[in-house]
Amino acid sequence: WVPSLVRLTDLMITNLLISNDSPSLFAGENTEVKILLEQATKDKNTFTICHVYILAYIEAYIFGEYELAANMIERRLEVEKTVSTRSHYFGMIDFYDGLVFLAM
Repeated sequence: WVPSLVRLTDLMITNLLISNDSPSLFAGENTEVKILLEQATKDKNTFTICHVYILAYIEAYIFGEYELAANMIERRLEVEKTVSTRSHYFGMIDFYDGLVFLAM
C-alpha cells in the first residue's frame, strides 16, 4: 500500500505543478486513482481509502472546489467509522477539514 500512496501523492503534486485550474485527479478524470480506490475498496484497505480521500479534498480545496472537498471529507468520515483509529497527520487533517467547512 505504501507504493500506491507514494504514487498517489506524486500524481497530486504533478497535477499541482501542471495545473489547468481543476482538480483532475479526484474529479473522476484519472483512471489510475479510480483503479487504486477500487482495489483498496475490494481489499477493504481503509488506510488507503482514507488517504485517497484526504489527498482528494486537499487538492479540491487548493483548486477552490469546496463542494467537492466537502464531499471527499464526508466520504472519508464514513470510512473512518469502520476503523478504531483515525488518521491525524499531526493536525493537518483537522486543519484542512476546518478550512473546507469555513469556505462553504
